[in-house]
Parts: sequence; structure tokens; C-alpha cells
Amino acid sequence: MNANCICLVCYKPNDIWVDFLSTFTKYDIYIVIDDNSIDYKEQYSKFTNINIIQIKNEECEKNGFSKLCTVTIPKKITAWDKAIYYFSSINTGYNNVWFLEDDVFFNNEQTLLNIDSTYGSSDLLSNNYGENSSGHKNDWHWRSIDIRFPPPYYCAMVCCVRISSQLLSKIKGYADEHNTLFFIEAFFPIDM
Repeated sequence: MNANCICLVCYKPNDIWVDFLSTFTKYDIYIVIDDNSIDYKEQYSKFTNINIIQIKNEECEKNGFSKLCTVTIPKKITAWDKAIYYFSSINTGYNNVWFLEDDVFFNNEQTLLNIDSTYGSSDLLSNNYGENSSGHKNDWHWRSIDIRFPPPYYCAMVCCVRISSQLLSKIKGYADEHNTLFFIEAFFPIDM
């Protein structure tokens, strides 16, 4: 098992992404799929280095993994909830997990390897953070987010993000305690 892995988060797999990720050799590859209308494992079985993950919505909800995207997507459970549930509760053996939405672009595997070698022990790698030190709800999406601890709050774009096993464990702890999560762009950069 590699120290780090890549998880593509998507509604339905895109063949271009599957072909691209099948060329990677330094990371274990996972694709977490929102859609459960068909079993995608057989469709992509020829890609032996890619792990297709489909989780029932009910399993995520029962375990408190919901509402990561409800601010922007009118669904209680999405592939994000499933991916975070999977790597914080089921497959917890990686030091870091790269979560990529299927609309992110990067050039090749070496791009992520270079970032990993530069920022080896960081709990969260993402775009720049914004800070809401007062806890005000007047701008951004703050009024739509139920955060169950005091400020300061932070926000960041997380279309491509690397999360450590330590932070994933904290996320699981929050889900266990509150039986829900909240919007990913405010949830991932939290200071728990």
C-alpha cells in the first residue's frame, strides 16, 4: 500500500478520467461514484489499478456523513459524503488522500508527487483560505452553514484537496458526535 492515494469524486465516471488515472503508477487510485443506478465495477474491470467505490446513501446517512454539498447541490448525500466516509471509516490506511473533483485539471501524476514531497506532513492542502474570525453570517455562504462550534471559521476552494489521516479521523469524530457534517468549503479547513 502506498502512503498516499488519489480519490476521484464524481457523479458518474468519465472515460477520459479513467484512462488518465489508469496511467498512474505511484498512487493507489479510487473513484467514488455518487450514482448507484448501475454497478460500475464491471464496466471498468479492465482497469486493474483503479478501485471503483459505490456506497449506498443510507449507509452514509446512518453514519453521519451527509450535507457536505447541500449549499451548492440540492442533495443530502453526494459522492463527497461517500468519499469522506470511505476514507475516514472504511479504508483508513493511507497517510494522505488526494480528493479531486472530476472538473479539476492537472497535467500528470508528477504534479501531485511534487506537491507531496514539498508538503509532506500538512493536514490539509488546498487553495488559499479565507478567515471569518467573528463568526458573522453576512457574506459568502455562512448563513447557510450550521457550524456547531465557536469561531474562527475558515473557507477554501476544495475541488482538489489533500487531507491527512489525522484530519480524516477528526472529521469522523465530528460525524460520530453530531450525526452530520456541513459544507465542505468551510468544513475541511476547520480548526478542530
